[in-house]
Amino acid sequence: MNDEIAKQQRAVSDFWLKHSIHLVNEVFEIWFKDPEGDENWQTVMDAAKTQGFCINSDDCPEQHPEQDECSLFEPMQHFAVNDFLGHQLIEHKEVVIPVFDFNHVWLRQSFGQACSLDKVIVDIFNKWQQLPA
Repeated sequence: MNDEIAKQQRAVSDFWLKHSIHLVNEVFEIWFKDPEGDENWQTVMDAAKTQGFCINSDDCPEQHPEQDECSLFEPMQHFAVNDFLGHQLIEHKEVVIPVFDFNHVWLRQSFGQACSLDKVIVDIFNKWQQLPA
């Protein structure tokens, strides 16, 4: 592995540690068992539509006529993130919603790799590094 890449990956990992990001899949299981579970799911779907995702393939031509293929929303993991990262993820067109006492829960659409390798996280980290101290 290239030393520069290894250095950047360590820096991104440090970023994660400093900014308290926690996997909260269990919270979502409880949230969806809530008597208002259908309403809770609708909250998730509305947030996804706001960020430009299609909920099912029938939505795509109507929402995005310029695209040949649609980007279906399929959350696979749920992370509680701090305010800074929550706002940054929203700016990068990721789906982030409030759940219970969590102000920002990121509905991550990938699985099986470290979050620090996600392009959106690397982009946010690079932007964060350029902020004045």
